[in-house]
Amino acid sequence: MILNFEYIGATLKKYRALRGISQEKLGELLGISRVAYTNLENGKSTLNLAQFAALVNHLKIPLVEAVGSPHDEDEIIALTRELHKTLGERLALHENKNGG
Repeated sequence: MILNFEYIGATLKKYRALRGISQEKLGELLGISRVAYTNLENGKSTLNLAQFAALVNHLKIPLVEAVGSPHDEDEIIALTRELHKTLGERLALHENKNGG
């Protein structure tokens, strides 16, 4: 599946505005600057799967909308599984870091 980062950026911008969250706040979530986050929304840079998962989760974006209309149902299922795995790993790291 080829991801359209301009579409993803526009979707991030839409949901960020709907949720009333600043670019700076989301940049902090990802560990990047506001300018770097702005580049994501403008489709001028890409993000890794962990960053993508964090944003989709934080902004509560439906996965199908986050990546656009899937061309192949198997691809969207594979991406969903990978996101769940990544989120599970991040949660485990967070729990270990915080002693819980």
